[in-house]
Amino acid sequence: RYLARDCQAQKTLENEVETGFTTTVRSHATAVFRLTLKGTGVAQARTSASAQSNTLYDLSGRHANGAASHGVYIRDGKRVALP
Repeated sequence: RYLARDCQAQKTLENEVETGFTTTVRSHATAVFRLTLKGTGVAQARTSASAQSNTLYDLSGRHANGAASHGVYIRDGKRVALP
């Protein structure tokens, strides 16, 4: 999102922008831009009840496919050791 203000006309232009914007300024003019940047990201990850099952994963994140022998695995986001 960007906010551009034309100082002479005292106009404010607000638009959503995905990648950026381009403008042309005459050589004798002065342009002032005020950019407001909003951060994005994942605040929390939600899992459904079905995702929290007894499924085993190896340490590379692959399904153990029920053929888990002895070793260290991941179950419900926790490390487990099988004898």
